[in-house]
Amino acid sequence: MKRITLAVCAGLLCTGLLATPADAAVRHFEGSVAGGGTVEFDVLFQRGKPRQAGFFDFDGIPVDCQPTDTRVNFSTDSVVPVRQRDGKFVYVFRSSTQGAFARIAGNIRLGTLRNRVVRATGKMRFGPFDFESSGRTGCTTGGPRNWNAHT
Repeated sequence: MKRITLAVCAGLLCTGLLATPADAAVRHFEGSVAGGGTVEFDVLFQRGKPRQAGFFDFDGIPVDCQPTDTRVNFSTDSVVPVRQRDGKFVYVFRSSTQGAFARIAGNIRLGTLRNRVVRATGKMRFGPFDFESSGRTGCTTGGPRNWNAHT
């Protein structure tokens, strides 16, 4: 009797617990930005397809400023939808109080899900922005910078 109960419980446990992560799971992506810096973000997957991307974190991104260049860090605390037909997303950050601007565009490519490797590529752009505390003005990436990341 113990074996039957154990087998039934194990079967229910496997189907219940294994079905949930397959239906909805958050995957963390990490990668690099061309020219320097890193990118990290999360993607919500439902039924094996990316649905939302967000919580972007860019660190050490080189920007051109006057009178001297610097590196910036910026992050977001929200998500954007991922288009189902092509895996693309766009996040635009605009601060009305500080005048900061950043645009993040990407494409999530489903690779070998069996190995849980999923890749994302895209472009990011920052600025122009003035760092009043350091006297740096007109800070910008000088156009879009490519980035790539993976799970």
